[in-house]
Amino acid sequence: MLKYFQQNTQTAAPANIVDGKLILSFPKAKNPIIWQMDLGNIKISALEIQTLNGEATLILKNPKGESVTIAAFVSHNDAVENLVAISTALGKASGRIVSNENTQNDHSQGKKNNLLKTLLTAVGGLTLLILLFGFIGSISKPSSTSGTNSTSNAPATTSGAPISADEFLKGQ
Repeated sequence: MLKYFQQNTQTAAPANIVDGKLILSFPKAKNPIIWQMDLGNIKISALEIQTLNGEATLILKNPKGESVTIAAFVSHNDAVENLVAISTALGKASGRIVSNENTQNDHSQGKKNNLLKTLLTAVGGLTLLILLFGFIGSISKPSSTSGTNSTSNAPATTSGAPISADEFLKGQ
């Protein structure tokens, strides 16, 4: 049964992209390995195969000249098959690749925007209430007449006591 399992395993690495991370499995490498890389933190990089002493090595290079050995393979063909699997996984990826740092910055920026909106809404609402109370207050105040007419015989009520309509009309 072990022979059957070994014969049916693929040489190419299963490569997947999950939450912005490239996850690779190299069961047929000289030293089998599962490897992951956060794509959001990698700005520019290259995967290449270097052959030295008959051993093919998959290497990640960055613009600074730094190299990271990912996996070594017995044959060049095995390394190429794994490189093609990685290329296929990257080609099938969709959406934005965002690092955790960028996600946290987006969330904090969103919180700042929400706080600003809440503050502006509160100030606007308070201003509206002040204007509304001022308008209602100006309507409810009785309008004062400027001066009294000397020809009118209307009874002067300085105390603000109510008078009947007949008395008011007699004064007109």
